[in-house]
Amino acid sequence: MLLATSFCMACSATCHLCFVRSEHICDMVAKLDYWGIAVCCLGSSYPQISYRYACGNLVKLRWIFVSIITFLTATCMVLTLRPNVVASPLLRCIIFGTFAISVFGPIIYAQQDHSGFAMPETYEHLAIVSSLHIVGMFFFLSKVPERWFNKGYFDYFGHGHNIFHTIVVIAVGVDFYYSYKLYQDRQ
Repeated sequence: MLLATSFCMACSATCHLCFVRSEHICDMVAKLDYWGIAVCCLGSSYPQISYRYACGNLVKLRWIFVSIITFLTATCMVLTLRPNVVASPLLRCIIFGTFAISVFGPIIYAQQDHSGFAMPETYEHLAIVSSLHIVGMFFFLSKVPERWFNKGYFDYFGHGHNIFHTIVVIAVGVDFYYSYKLYQDRQ
């Protein structure tokens, strides 16, 4: 999970550092940024699936769910190569939002079916992380607060994209906390 998050943040930093070089480089690093997001989602789902489906007959379910999530990650990465996806922030949010929701499937299945390792805080975890990402998407799409103030007021700090990245880092921290807690409970 930490490697996936580090990869995501490295891709994002590369994107933001190289974004203004040329149109071709801008397009290339934007796609790299989207791939980093997909890998981050993948990395945050692996511990949740692996710790819940670790023993006995559940290992088959673990491999099925990990295969599905890996396939969805690859699909998401391929979709972000399309020019219409790169050009539309709303379409990107729909793709990544759908992908993130599908990651919750195996976690909820373990809770409902009781064949996996259930954890009382699961719904709390899903609610917190989902809420953070939804709030982050709001700031990303609406470009608040910079749309309410004069041009240039939020050029360097405090604009919607900064707020979005801050919320993503908080969400990753929350996700890491619950993954670590699940790991400890499995011991």
